[in-house]
Amino acid sequence: MSHPTPVGPLEIARENLECFADSVIRQHMLRAIVDAYLTQQAIAIILGEEIDDMQLETLWTTIAEDLKDKGISA
Repeated sequence: MSHPTPVGPLEIARENLECFADSVIRQHMLRAIVDAYLTQQAIAIILGEEIDDMQLETLWTTIAEDLKDKGISA
């Protein structure tokens, strides 16, 4: 027996909760990217090295893959 698609206030609440959860996940992901970027920049300043675009792209790709492995996508 197939389950009918829920409708009504509970369905609206579920949809709102999903939107909220997606927003929280996106915020978490963006914070992780910014934190990683700032850490990379701080290390570069301390070591006196310049950061090139390829290093930043690699950093961001690594973060995105890590989040994807955890089931988080933007």
